[in-house]
Amino acid sequence: MVKVGLIGLGFMGRAHLQNYQKHSEVKLTAVSDSIAKRLKGDFSVEGNIPTKKDIFDFAGIRTYEKADELIVDEGVDLVDICLPTHLHAEFTIKALNNGKDVLCEKPMAGNLEECNSMIAAAEKTGRKLMIGQCLRFWPEYE
Repeated sequence: MVKVGLIGLGFMGRAHLQNYQKHSEVKLTAVSDSIAKRLKGDFSVEGNIPTKKDIFDFAGIRTYEKADELIVDEGVDLVDICLPTHLHAEFTIKALNNGKDVLCEKPMAGNLEECNSMIAAAEKTGRKLMIGQCLRFWPEYE
């Protein structure tokens, strides 16, 4: 079983959160977000994305306000990064350098230099790096 730490509980992070609940081969063990209400499972405060007033129960899941704390959590095998694009390279490289595999949302990064640094970190550490190019896995596109 893969133990996942999810960074970012915005629109895309919540989509990943819902999918982790559907798969028995992964276990969400930790989440991180800088908005305290989200760490209490309250996703009602959002910018331009309408949300339901549902409350998610994070009982049994470690919560962190700082992504760096999740990255060093020894109970996390894979870090799922659902942050704004300009933060992808920074947190991907930190996670890889801390011995974690990484699933990073698209786009990979803001420029080719950042993309290359992410790839170099994965190669140097021997960890896996996957970018969430989800359409390629949809039956319509396979």
